[in-house]
Amino acid sequence: MYITAIIVFAISTLMFLTRSDGSSLPCKACANDEECDREPEQACPFGWKRDYCGRKVCAKGPMEMCGGRYLKWGVCGSGMECMCNRCKGCYSNTLQCPPPTNPLAFNC
Repeated sequence: MYITAIIVFAISTLMFLTRSDGSSLPCKACANDEECDREPEQACPFGWKRDYCGRKVCAKGPMEMCGGRYLKWGVCGSGMECMCNRCKGCYSNTLQCPPPTNPLAFNC
C-alpha cells in the first residue's frame, strides 16, 4: 500500500513538472479536421505552418522570434530554420533574407 502511494505521488509529480508553468497547452486542440484546416484570418507573407496543436498559423519571417515551449513564438516559413529563437536563413518563396551581420559575431 505504501509503495503504491509513492508510485502515484511520483507519477503525479512528473506530470506536474512537464507543465512547470502551471498552465495547460497554449492552444486549444482542434474539435475536427475542418477547424484545423481553417486558413488564418490575416494575410501571411511567409506562408502558414501548423502550431503545436495542429492549427494553421502564419509562419514567421527572417529574424522574427520563433520556437519556445509549445512553439509559443511561432514556426519559421519555408527555407528558414529556428535557431536561438530567431528564424535564420532566407524565405524560399521570395528569397527574402535578413540584412547581413558581422560573420565574427556570435550567432545567438
